[in-house]
Amino acid sequence: MLEKEQIHRGGGPPKATKQTETDVLLLLQQGGAPSYNCYSPWGPLQQPQGAPLLNPDSRCIEVRNDRNTKDLQQQQQQQQQNQQQQDQQQKLQQLLLLLQHHRRTHGLRGLLQCYKTEYKQTTDAAAAAAAAAAAAAAARKESEQLQRRRAPVADKERE
Repeated sequence: MLEKEQIHRGGGPPKATKQTETDVLLLLQQGGAPSYNCYSPWGPLQQPQGAPLLNPDSRCIEVRNDRNTKDLQQQQQQQQQNQQQQDQQQKLQQLLLLLQHHRRTHGLRGLLQCYKTEYKQTTDAAAAAAAAAAAAAAARKESEQLQRRRAPVADKERE
């Protein structure tokens, strides 16, 4: 009852008595309780003054090292994936710019010729296909604009 009252009043846990300190020292001298032999995530657990040195349980350290290794591997894998995505985006952007340049400079024939040569050189077929689709959409848009410009002239000629 006293413990509950202290916690509700913000007092915290009851102070350790001489008996609990003696019990802890006995446990440590006999090999220690598992909780005293493990490392916590924040570092080694504190040992009471005058107690023999703690020998950390090797299983706890192995588990911790395994977690660190897995975390490091996941982080490296994520970095590699991010780098590959950035490289792919950059290649796609360069290919798209090249196709747009050839479209402006050489017309549709130049665009198709550039696409054929670049498609052969590009190992990533998806990037080449996406760039070709973007270039084809640009060509289609330009073609529609050209037809709109010609439509009024054709109407006047009919009249």
